[in-house]
Amino acid sequence: MTRRWRRSALAALIALGTAAGCARTVPPAVVAPGPDRYPDYPRPDVPPDLARLAASARAHNLAWAQLQGGDLRGADRTLREVLERTPSYYPSRAALGFVALARGTADVALQAFDRVLGVTPGYVPALIGRGEALLELGREGEAFESYQAVLERAPADGVAMRRVEVLRFRAVQSDVASARTAIGAGRLADARDAYDRALKASPDSGFLYRDLAEVEQRLDNDARARTLIDRAIALDDGDARALALRADLARAAGQDDVALADYRRALALDPALPEVAARINEIETGLKDAALPTEFKAIGSVARVTRGDVAALLAHRMPALLQAAAR
Repeated sequence: MTRRWRRSALAALIALGTAAGCARTVPPAVVAPGPDRYPDYPRPDVPPDLARLAASARAHNLAWAQLQGGDLRGADRTLREVLERTPSYYPSRAALGFVALARGTADVALQAFDRVLGVTPGYVPALIGRGEALLELGREGEAFESYQAVLERAPADGVAMRRVEVLRFRAVQSDVASARTAIGAGRLADARDAYDRALKASPDSGFLYRDLAEVEQRLDNDARARTLIDRAIALDDGDARALALRADLARAAGQDDVALADYRRALALDPALPEVAARINEIETGLKDAALPTEFKAIGSVARVTRGDVAALLAHRMPALLQAAAR
C-alpha cells in the first residue's frame, strides 16, 4: 500500500512539474489577422533609435494589432506596459491616444497626442490623431490647422487630404454666413475679419475677394479694396459685380476713362446690374462736357443766353439723353 502510494505521488509530482514547465514556455498571444477596425488610424511608426529596443517594439506592434482587431482592453494594457518599461517610447503613447479615440474618449486622446507632440512636434501620426480628436470635440478650426500641418510633412496623406477639403468647405460656409450677418447688422469690421478667415481657407475663390473688397470700400479703405478687386477679376474675369466695383473705385479716384471701360464690360455681362447704365451715361456726358468749347461751358454762369446757345447745348446733350432713356 505504501509503495503504491509513493508511485502515485511521484506520478502526480511529475505531472505537476511538466505542467509548470509548459506554462513557462507558452508563447505570447497571437492576434488573428483580419481587416482593420480603424483603417483611418495611421500606425505610429517606430524611429530607428527606439527600434533597437526589441522587446518594446514587439509589444508595440502587438498592441497595434490588438487595437485593429478590436481588443481595446488588451491594446491598452500592452501599451501601458511598454510605457511603464520605457516612458520615452512615444509611438506607444500615440497608439494609446488612438485607443482612447476608439473608446470615444476624445479628450483623453487629445492629451496623449499633445504629450507626444510636446516631445516630437512633427510626428505625423500624432498630428493626425490630434486632428481626429479635435474633430470629435467640435473644434474644427484647430483640427483644420492640425491636418494642414500633416500635409506640410506628408502631402500625399489620404486622411489629411480628405479632412482638409471637408473642413475647408465648412469653414468657408461658416465664415461667409458670419460675414453676411455682420454686414446686415452694420458690423463691417467683423465682416472684414470673417471674410479674411474665409480667404485663408480658400485663397482661390474670386467671389470672396470681391465681397471683401465691397466691405473695404464701405470702410473707406479704397487702396486695399482695389488690390482685392484686381485679384477677384484675375480669378474670374466674368464677374460683372466685380467689374462694376472696380469701375466705382476707378471713378472715385478720378479715372473716368478706366471706369467707363469696366462699366461697359459689366453691363455687357449682366444688363440687369443696378445703376450701371446710369453711371455710364453720367461719365459719357461728363467726358463730352469736358470737350465743349469754352463758351458752352460758360452758359450756366452768364447773365444772358441766346437762343443759339441753348440750341447748340441741346444738340450736344440730346443724343446722350435719348440713349439713357432707351436703356
